[in-house]
Amino acid sequence: MRPGRKRGAKAQAIGVSRGGQTTKIHALSDTLGRPIILKVTAGNVADITMAEELLAEVEDCRYVLADKGYDSDKLRNVIRAKGAKPVIPGRKSRTRKVRFDRSRYKSRWMVGNCSRGWQKGLAQLSEI
Repeated sequence: MRPGRKRGAKAQAIGVSRGGQTTKIHALSDTLGRPIILKVTAGNVADITMAEELLAEVEDCRYVLADKGYDSDKLRNVIRAKGAKPVIPGRKSRTRKVRFDRSRYKSRWMVGNCSRGWQKGLAQLSEI
């Protein structure tokens, strides 16, 4: 074995969950749903933990659209510090309700459609 060589599931972004061994693809996309940045982590890593890392790689943006899983005051402050407006609905358990642009939030489906395309392409690659 070579010294300094990373081995094992953690180095390969494989995590254990109820469904078995999984990975997650975290993506940041542009207005049209095209991916700008992709990061792969273990499947048991929470989505919000990667949000700041993805946003740090982008120089400027006007809006950040995300689902309720990304609802936190800390992330909202990071988004505002970049000069962008967070479009993230609040969780039901929030004591203070959060306002967000509902009409702009409806365009979040483009990111989901883009990721379904990656999944199909990755499945085809794995069959080869």
